[in-house]
Amino acid sequence: MKGYRSDDKYEDWSCQRVWEQLQEGDLQALRSLFLRHHNHLFDYGMQITSDRFLVEDCIHNLFYRIWESRESLGEVISVRSYLWISFRRELFRSANSNEPEFLTNTIQSYTPEIGFETEEMMTVEERRGEWNSSLQTAMNNLSNRQRQAIYLKYFNGMGYDEIQQIMSINYQTARNYICSGIKALKIHFQHMDREKIPEQFS
Repeated sequence: MKGYRSDDKYEDWSCQRVWEQLQEGDLQALRSLFLRHHNHLFDYGMQITSDRFLVEDCIHNLFYRIWESRESLGEVISVRSYLWISFRRELFRSANSNEPEFLTNTIQSYTPEIGFETEEMMTVEERRGEWNSSLQTAMNNLSNRQRQAIYLKYFNGMGYDEIQQIMSINYQTARNYICSGIKALKIHFQHMDREKIPEQFS
């Protein structure tokens, strides 16, 4: 993964164990979590706003807040969900808006570093050319909510429970965004060679 360094002393530890070390005041644990999650948080932020500097600032602010409040942090069941939910709130708070009017209507020229989880999606990663170009166009045509939900599920391997928490929506709404988004993507990909399309989108 881009940005992840082999000198991380906690490289082989689970996020949960690293989180516990952070709570005990280990700065290296904070660094480890930052390196693990920075790129994914940045890519997600770019699905919400085209302001790269705002996204980067919010990521750094998030980890600074975590470090400053480490002694009062409660039990966290899923470190990943906690970070993504907190980051989304940080992003909206920094934009001084409860209704995110700064949401972009397109991803513009930014293409996220795709981190697919399944083997078949990794096959797609090896064929970035035509697929990436078509994906860019198709994702631009989705609503902001559809795009976020699709990104969380298929580009980061998250389940509906995590998606509903991160996006502050209920379970059924999360499913609806995914279903409607996939339907739109399938229509867009009808003209492509089926061997170049992941099963979920074909």
